[in-house]
Amino acid sequence: FSRIIDCKGMAFINPSQQHRVFCMDGNKRYETNKFEIKGNVLEVSDRRYESFEVIEYSQGIDDLLNIGYCNGEGDILFETDLKNAVESCTEIYVYEDDGIYRWDRVLDFDNSDEYSRHFVFENQCIKFGDGEKGKCPEGKVLIVSCAESLGEGGNIKSGTINSDNGFIKAANITDAVNGRNEESLQECFAQVRKRISQPQMCVTFSDYEKKVLSTAGLPIRRVRTYRGAENEIITVAESGGMPLNETHYKILEKSIYPFVPIGTKLSFVSPLYVDVNIFVMMSVYRSEEDITELTRAAAEKYFDSDEAGFGAVITRAGLEKFIMDNVPVHKIYALEISFTGNNAVMISNGDFRLLDNALPRCFNVNTQIKATDGLL
Repeated sequence: FSRIIDCKGMAFINPSQQHRVFCMDGNKRYETNKFEIKGNVLEVSDRRYESFEVIEYSQGIDDLLNIGYCNGEGDILFETDLKNAVESCTEIYVYEDDGIYRWDRVLDFDNSDEYSRHFVFENQCIKFGDGEKGKCPEGKVLIVSCAESLGEGGNIKSGTINSDNGFIKAANITDAVNGRNEESLQECFAQVRKRISQPQMCVTFSDYEKKVLSTAGLPIRRVRTYRGAENEIITVAESGGMPLNETHYKILEKSIYPFVPIGTKLSFVSPLYVDVNIFVMMSVYRSEEDITELTRAAAEKYFDSDEAGFGAVITRAGLEKFIMDNVPVHKIYALEISFTGNNAVMISNGDFRLLDNALPRCFNVNTQIKATDGLL
């Protein structure tokens, strides 16, 4: 068993695994065979539903791992033939009506409650809770991962250890048991394959933004992720000064949804733009170029920088320094900036903060050149 993938109709998968697809309709699930696999992309053609769940698993899961069925009663006990099982390495999932859920192994049910998906594995037996101490499973029980070892046979026979240092006497009066063999090369590779097959899930806003920026084929330079409604993550991105189109959003969904936690909705929106008006009174060095156009070009370059990205604070001081560095200005006597619309919030001294989904755009530049001796 590999993983469960929630998607909107397309998902990146491991083509060497087997797959089952379920349509999600509220709390109900319906299995569908209307899907197609092309390379490492699974696309669902059943468009009656918006959400889908893809179950990815190893070959032979139903034949090899199904150990029984639970009907919701308490204190269910399964005897297995896993004589040499390493109990701590055993993973169990229960195929319930609304999904496949992982159950965690515990040593006992002392700290379990009626909602705890816990099981105890000892003496070749798998035991579930009674409904009060541990949830009662209802559905097909699958062992999805386990390890066996002949190490419990022991290689230290009774009488091998016999030590006396004058203070402490130590001896083994019976054969050593319950050991474990050293890890084989096959087991080592199996662990590596398992870790590689598990994608790095998105947890923080930064995780989502890094996934967007690293999406192949999209020259995205600025992105912002923020929380929307309950369990919703909103991502807004821009490519080369232009908003993304529907094709871009489909590419992003294919690329990012495999890394989105179950139950999280990911929404993509276009950026909103704040039209900024600029007035500058300054003295300049002699130049044959149009000072107003140079000032506009500098402002546009500043607004297109990371410093003026989504949710940034646009300051007069920052814009003034940028103009001084990029225009042959001798001195700036006055600089005023204002904006139109509701996509930014005025702070103080003419500075303003952009909303999380907004970017600045140079709308109008008005320059007034002040005459100074030796200057233009």
